[in-house]
Amino acid sequence: MDRHASARRLGMAVAAKADEIAGRYVFSQLDGRGRLLGEFAGELAWMLLDYYRQDALFGDTAADAFAVDVGDAVNTPETLAAGELHATLALRVSPAAEMVVVEIARTAITETL
Repeated sequence: MDRHASARRLGMAVAAKADEIAGRYVFSQLDGRGRLLGEFAGELAWMLLDYYRQDALFGDTAADAFAVDVGDAVNTPETLAAGELHATLALRVSPAAEMVVVEIARTAITETL
């Protein structure tokens, strides 16, 4: 079995949900205060937080497991002037257990475990 298959499936699921969220912002008015950018980033973060809560994303905290960037480097004045809204998602996918090992030790009934 391909050990990276679950990571690819998760990537496809995240991409599909992100596209669904992005589709709701088509024709939205871009404001100069960044409110729309914040809402967009928030929706994407909530979507990723759901995956984190399911342990599909790896990290001690959600901030360790994923990041959403809609900042100035991603949404430049040029992209905003062109009517484009961009987001960059970074995530750490939880690895799958490839092998599970159980060790059993037998002891006499007179011995301590």
